Amino acid sequence: MFVVVALVVGFAGGIGYLLAFVGGGGDAAPDTADQAQFAQSAQPVVFDLDLSERPTLGNVDSLVTVVEMTDYECPFCRRHHDQVLPMLLDEYGDRIRYVAVNFPLTSIHPLAFTAGQAAECAHDQGRFWGYNEALFSSPDSLVPDTLVAIAVGLGLDVPAFTQCLESESKRDLVVSDIQNGQRFGADGTPTFFINGKRLVGARPIEVFRQVIDAELAAAR
Repeated sequence: MFVVVALVVGFAGGIGYLLAFVGGGGDAAPDTADQAQFAQSAQPVVFDLDLSERPTLGNVDSLVTVVEMTDYECPFCRRHHDQVLPMLLDEYGDRIRYVAVNFPLTSIHPLAFTAGQAAECAHDQGRFWGYNEALFSSPDSLVPDTLVAIAVGLGLDVPAFTQCLESESKRDLVVSDIQNGQRFGADGTPTFFINGKRLVGARPIEVFRQVIDAELAAAR
């Protein structure tokens, strides 16, 4: 199944929650004027993004899709995972579809690429989200032994997991995620696309509410 997503480009400068950055995250919510400016100036470019086999929470048929581009060594991604994601899932439940894809910043996070592959190997066994949580709980020790130990702790088929990881069978998938992220304007983590609207950084729940609520209202 292909999900049609609108990539927002051509937006005016000075919109705090749409500024690109490398490995950073901000906490300030945009003011009302910034939101109005964004709504008036954003010009969507439609593209097809295949999310059918990607790790998903919520309702696959939801009118709102939130795509998170993440890096398992990124402290701002961990902040989002620990502080905001649980609230999003609690508040919106099946009204959103939440999808995780890989965007390791290999120049500053040398272990993140392999960690992304490991998470995808866990996804093959239906345990992506447990593995995802364990990775964010071990950001300073994502060496191969740790990746296998997490699989053991989750009760995965360890020989199958190890074969998947050592063969690098998920390398092309992670590379494709990186290329898609770059093509869609991501250059830091975490970066989110909410029905295609780019949201950059470890933002507070209020910022996500503003965008998601607007999308839900528009879809009615």
